[in-house]
This record gives sequence, structure tokens and C-alpha cells, in this order.
Amino acid sequence: EGQAEPILSDKKSARVQYRIPFPMTVGPSNRPVEVIVVSTELSRLMAKSESESVVLAVQIQSIRTMADGSTWQILAVPESAVLWAYRQTYLGIGYTAEDADAIATTLASQAKSLGVKDEPKTE
Repeated sequence: EGQAEPILSDKKSARVQYRIPFPMTVGPSNRPVEVIVVSTELSRLMAKSESESVVLAVQIQSIRTMADGSTWQILAVPESAVLWAYRQTYLGIGYTAEDADAIATTLASQAKSLGVKDEPKTE
């Protein structure tokens, strides 16, 4: 969960990379942490914005520090990102109703981007 933004590059590539900074630092050097994602679904969601609040899951490919050692980067396997669309799923992994309410707009935006219409029915 975080604020995704495209990584601007001089290289010509059809695949846009996105950076999602974590609100934390790690290790004795207090390095910031960010996730690097390539995702068609994320590109579709962010087509008209420079930055977007997102809730997603990714498969981790590797973890490294940037070349200058300033930041830890978690590299996602390309196209492994899953945008969350349901409040029920968010609650199901242990977040509170208040947490889910705080990201309701983000989940609704992602659901719309994915073409998801309704919450699943529970029995």
C-alpha cells in the first residue's frame, strides 16, 4: 500500500516502471525502502495521473540497494502485481474496519480500473 509514481527514464521502453516508497527505513543506515513494479494493470490505472494511491500484492523477484547505496529496492516480478478491489479481502488479512474505510476510495478506483462491479457475496 502506498503512493505509486512512474520512474522517469531516458530510455525508450514500452514498459513503464513504477516506484512505491514505503513509510519506513531499514538497517543501521536508515535506508528508505521502495518497491519497483512493472504492471499493465497499474499502467491502466495510472494512465491519467502522475501519482496514485494503490493497494497491491506482488511476487518478489529480488531485493537490492540502489547503485549509490541510498535506498533498498524490492523488485517485483514483472506483471505479477495484483490490484486489490475488495474491502472484504483487506479485512480478511487482518486489517481493521477503520483501516479498510481509510482506503475505500483507492479500492473503488482499482475495482473500476479492473472492470470489477460488485463485492463478492459471502455465505
